[in-house]
Amino acid sequence: MGLDVPSNSLSMLYQLALPTVRRAIETYQVHLVTGNNVSVPFVLTAVDLLIVNTVSNYFFRYYSCQGNDSITKWDINEDVNNNNTSGNNTQIGGPLAVILNLRELELLKKEVDHKTKIFVKLAKDQIEKGKWPLLKHAVFFNKLIALKQKYLSQLSINYGLQSIEVESSIINQMRGLVLKIYAINLVYMSKGNLTSGIDHEVLTAQKRLNYLEKINFNYLLKKYKPSPIRQVFIQKKKNQKRVLGIFTILDRIIQTWVLSVLDPVIDVHSDKYSFGFRKGRNAHQAIGELSRILYHKPTNRRGKRKKDSKPYFVHDKYVLSMDIKGFFDNISHEWLLINYPIPKILRETLSQWLKLETNLNGFPQGSVIGPSLVNYSLNGLEDCIKPNQLSIFDEDKYNYYLKIKKKVIKSKIRMVFSNRIVRFVDDFIIVCNNKNESKLVRKKINMFLEKRKLEIDKTKSFLLKWIHGTKFDFLGFSFHYLIKTKPSRITEQRNKDNLHKSRGGLYVYPSNTSLAEFKFKIKHTINTNLNLSPYELILILNPIIRDWGNYFGIGTLRVLSRVDYFIWYRTWRYLRKKFKKVTVSKLIERFYKINDKSSWHFHGTWNNASPDTLKRRGKVNWLIQLTKMNSGVPAHDFRAYNEVLNFSCYLNPEFFNKWSKKLSIKRTCNFKSNLWDLLYNKQNGMCTMCNTSLGYLNERILEIHHLKQVSQLNSKDKLINSVDNLVLLHKECHKTIPVDNSKR
Repeated sequence: MGLDVPSNSLSMLYQLALPTVRRAIETYQVHLVTGNNVSVPFVLTAVDLLIVNTVSNYFFRYYSCQGNDSITKWDINEDVNNNNTSGNNTQIGGPLAVILNLRELELLKKEVDHKTKIFVKLAKDQIEKGKWPLLKHAVFFNKLIALKQKYLSQLSINYGLQSIEVESSIINQMRGLVLKIYAINLVYMSKGNLTSGIDHEVLTAQKRLNYLEKINFNYLLKKYKPSPIRQVFIQKKKNQKRVLGIFTILDRIIQTWVLSVLDPVIDVHSDKYSFGFRKGRNAHQAIGELSRILYHKPTNRRGKRKKDSKPYFVHDKYVLSMDIKGFFDNISHEWLLINYPIPKILRETLSQWLKLETNLNGFPQGSVIGPSLVNYSLNGLEDCIKPNQLSIFDEDKYNYYLKIKKKVIKSKIRMVFSNRIVRFVDDFIIVCNNKNESKLVRKKINMFLEKRKLEIDKTKSFLLKWIHGTKFDFLGFSFHYLIKTKPSRITEQRNKDNLHKSRGGLYVYPSNTSLAEFKFKIKHTINTNLNLSPYELILILNPIIRDWGNYFGIGTLRVLSRVDYFIWYRTWRYLRKKFKKVTVSKLIERFYKINDKSSWHFHGTWNNASPDTLKRRGKVNWLIQLTKMNSGVPAHDFRAYNEVLNFSCYLNPEFFNKWSKKLSIKRTCNFKSNLWDLLYNKQNGMCTMCNTSLGYLNERILEIHHLKQVSQLNSKDKLINSVDNLVLLHKECHKTIPVDNSKR
């Protein structure tokens, strides 16, 4: 078998090998890769599989330690996989698999280098003409970025998070043109590209080439100094405001540039159940995972069983909610500078970001690199809460069996400890099946946070026993456990026969705080736009309602009908204030009635609409109703596949795309009449502009793009609203399409 490995490391390894290794003969032929990438055959004298594994163990230990002074976690697992031989079939596993990964890594690097040369040549031709290079080569560019980030992720797996190989590869990629274009384009596509920092600069399409000429790696090392942060107070609740730090456009581009190479390196080493600000992860997955952990049918609602069936027993569950006190204010800068895997030559830049002159302590909220710093600081919590012992005698279960008069052996009644954590950035919930174990977990977490100079806010942390009536909030949702099926505003629902029913179990619905904030926003928006016509007001309200409904439209949808009633009430008050002299019957006929059929669906009409308005938006604009946006999907169905959790999206995004499409189909409401769902399924859930997943119609705001410009079509042309002339794109991708060249 031919294997390519660096010649210097293998020669050193061969000199260190045992005499028994040197005496082996004839089986494995290894090619040495010289500095000029020339393969030279080198015959290792190895025929016995045990001796070959001995060689590979030396090789494995060498690579795992050359980047760090201490032995990494890879050395601990070097004997996990055992090799078996039977007949003529030989299975090579364990450390020797690392050599095979090196071969795959080398092939991936050659592919990346080849495509990079092609794109750089095409990009320079466009830049010389004064054009942004992604106007013609966006799809090819996004595939190249995916390959580069996959290579970095694989490199981090093979050599370690802070190895020399990973650091040198990060620096080499940052010196190139591709990632600079990627960083500028990401900032331009974001919502904040027109939000200025302290220098009052914004990023428009015409300024992208100026920033491309300005930034380079030497500028980052020698001349770059971050600007002070502009502080803005945003409304959080009725009487509460939160401070948000706004960086300048240049600082955001530099941070995005650095993060584009660090994120793939860190992501493959992140905790399995960390869902915040990671590619292929979102808040709905965290809600689904926590719902699946907490959901089980009550004992007395499992239905009648046969006498000889196994009795049903459920262990108690304890929910531990812990809030970190002033995370952004107290995080240790020294710990971040030592442990965060940024190249050593860029640590001074990271230190400057952390010590910006603001009235806030710690690193400010609102930065591009902030979520990555938080996630990295808390990575390792899953290993921290692992039980010290596997099982103990289960007294509760033993007493239960005695109560039902079942003969059991006392020594065999044991409870296996289970500690589960669900984390979204710095918000996390831990579920344990033993009260004493939950107290021990709290102590472990305190020790974990002390190293980072963090502590738990005791006033906001609590421990709950998961019994009937227990309720807590997480990520804007309320988790409410109800065993008894007494009808209430939450439990009462209608079945297919339009009959009222109620059930016991877990209910997930928007929290009271989330409802209050949304109602306040709707009321404030309507009251500040009384001068607008109903048609124009609906254009402002619909994006607000759609965003809120897409996020909170999971779990129990009973609450949404009450929110729809509130929106209707506020629109009715708006009409009564605006048209004081118009009678009630006239208002109903004009804004709630179509073709003499009673309908309380609020809409607005444009009486003197121009042909262009009719083509683009139509004459009638309807207000979105939350109850008709999505079909009801239980919260636990949003739990991600094991493949999504086990594999980073940088290595294989197909698992996340499959999960997104499945959820989109489940949430589809009135498939034949919903244009967005038709386009989503036509495109297989992929954006045709950036060739990445569209999510499931709620991850990011989406827009419909006309392949042939509307201005070039007649108002009566059927192609205007035809599916053949429409594509579904990310809003950020849609913004990058120039008006003059929208035909693709």
